[in-house]
Amino acid sequence: MADAAKDLINQSKPWKADVRWQVVAAEAAILAVLGIFMLINTERAGEWILQIIGLVFLIVSLQLAVVSFRNRNGEGAGLGVYDSFRSGIGVTVGVIATSIWWTDSIANSSARVILGWGLIAFAALQLIGIVVIRGKANFRPATLVLSGLTLVLGILLLTTDNASSEGRINFLAIVMVVFGVILGGLAYLLKSKADAAEAPAV
Repeated sequence: MADAAKDLINQSKPWKADVRWQVVAAEAAILAVLGIFMLINTERAGEWILQIIGLVFLIVSLQLAVVSFRNRNGEGAGLGVYDSFRSGIGVTVGVIATSIWWTDSIANSSARVILGWGLIAFAALQLIGIVVIRGKANFRPATLVLSGLTLVLGILLLTTDNASSEGRINFLAIVMVVFGVILGGLAYLLKSKADAAEAPAV
């Protein structure tokens, strides 16, 4: 079983710049499902909104840390420094946000501000890294989409006094669904490109 898992990881190579379309499709599905859940369960989502965003932020940051480590000498190595900072910020802020589930030592308002600034810093470092190393390393278009979503979420959290209000939750949910659809489109384009590359020449 361990060998099978290792073979699967080696085949997908999620740390490479030319990551498989299935990974982007999975990211799209997660965003869309969370957005739909928030739309149909507004009251419950209102109680968990900070924790949900924090948990997703934590998972993405842990994944980024693995990707950065695996690709430290590869094509995307130029982004390594920025990715290391981003993953550190994401893990720290994600843990703080999700800690609301098991501790009362952090007020929701404080967690909201910390999470908002963390999301903005995370997205800003990604965009700065792309500008600095442009032409020196490959990056996925999906990365720009996710950075845009992260920036929007951070700004929304900082510009509201009540992140759990029904209107705010619905807006956040719609934003997540829209970005999920965009990522789904990118996944389809990547799949089409991969299929074309594998097709035998006529």
